[in-house]
Amino acid sequence: MTFGQTLKQLLNISGIKSAHLAAALGYDTSYISRWVNDIKLPSLRGNDDLFEKIAAIIVSGSDSQAIERLGVAYGTETAWLEETLAAGLKEDYDGSASPSAHIVANPNAVLLHGSGNAGTTGMYSDAILRALDEADGYSVDFFTTTPLELYSNKNMRFWDEVLSAPGITDDVRITVHQIVDMEAFSKNIDTYCSTICTLSKFDPRVRYEFYVSEDMPSCSPGYITAIGENLMCWILYSGISPEPHMILCNDRAVLCRFMSGVHAMLPFRPKLLSFLGKDELEKSHFLYDFVMSGSLRYLLYTMHPIYIDDAFARDIASRYLPELANDDFQMYYNSLCSNAKREVILYRSALLEYIYSGHIFLFGREMQLEREDRAVHLKQLLENMRSGACQLKILNDDNPLLSRRDTHLSVYLSRSGGFMAGIENDWYASIKISSQKSVEYFNTFFTHLFSLDGEYMLSGAAAEEFIERGLELM
Repeated sequence: MTFGQTLKQLLNISGIKSAHLAAALGYDTSYISRWVNDIKLPSLRGNDDLFEKIAAIIVSGSDSQAIERLGVAYGTETAWLEETLAAGLKEDYDGSASPSAHIVANPNAVLLHGSGNAGTTGMYSDAILRALDEADGYSVDFFTTTPLELYSNKNMRFWDEVLSAPGITDDVRITVHQIVDMEAFSKNIDTYCSTICTLSKFDPRVRYEFYVSEDMPSCSPGYITAIGENLMCWILYSGISPEPHMILCNDRAVLCRFMSGVHAMLPFRPKLLSFLGKDELEKSHFLYDFVMSGSLRYLLYTMHPIYIDDAFARDIASRYLPELANDDFQMYYNSLCSNAKREVILYRSALLEYIYSGHIFLFGREMQLEREDRAVHLKQLLENMRSGACQLKILNDDNPLLSRRDTHLSVYLSRSGGFMAGIENDWYASIKISSQKSVEYFNTFFTHLFSLDGEYMLSGAAAEEFIERGLELM
């Protein structure tokens, strides 16, 4: 074994973090990372007792069970464990420093032929865990140019499998820097829009940052995924075989250089989406500009105040949210939206939840309205629909384009703007659609949803009758 492989094995068996070893030795964690990954051997100049120091730290930091495991692994009694570990480290160091060490049994890059490569998600999980260990924290960078049509809402098992791996706990945070090929977006509008709706908010451990690639070279020969400085996976289409090939690389020098270039580039790339906090959203003019641009369209994951007149809105606020009763921004924004003509798609189960339990998002808050209040609201909504100010359609939870189980946010569109919103810390967290081209594509997607036939959608008199039956049952 190389020195790095032996050190990694010791850390794994003992359960000691590389950051702890670095602190005990007086080194930066990055030095230990280079040793463990066989990028660089430690210098022994003025540090002749390094192996003894490492062995002492390993033994002193191990519990009784780890001591027992180390003894079994290295065939020694506890009394001689430090000396045995130090001797093993020195032997492997000397072997790694010799010329023959350049010939290793485990290459740092491999080519796999064909598309039937099992265990990919496990490989990604392992790389994420290594990155977490090296950072001695809970944050990992994940970069990918994988086309969104390969994710699709029909194949979202990838993240379920990765996140269910042992060691990836609830406090892990993975930031995915996703490059979006806008030419491919234009050819797969429904798939891209539904997938973006799913990926934008499907697990609190994973946050997607989408970057627009309109002026970048096409990635058609293949696509790349890189996890920190631990793993790069390149899916390569050679043009000779109809099946793709997979190149896996864990060469730290290559990955460090690649990720350095990525992090230097990303701040200058336009984003498809931008995350806005509540205060930032309220202080900006975006919502006013959004309403004034006209042709408002809502795809609602939960019930919203599709129409509530000003007097009733203020009455509701005073009784349920007293702190908002005099909030001019909230009241004025509700009035602006209520008075604008709009097209609304509401998931069927969201309407049922409201009818039976009063579950609604109102003024940016999740709440439950009493039966009398939701009856008043639904009657106002029916009047609004019959006047032609609001065209509301009720969408089946399961449909060909975007099922309710695949998304946890609502989408709001106008001619020139758009945003998505989902509940976060009791408030609606807003995600602005920053790319104008993307706003156009999401409007196209909405039109396709709005045009679904009666098998999936209730509209017109059928939608009004559904709401009237709900009122009768209430």
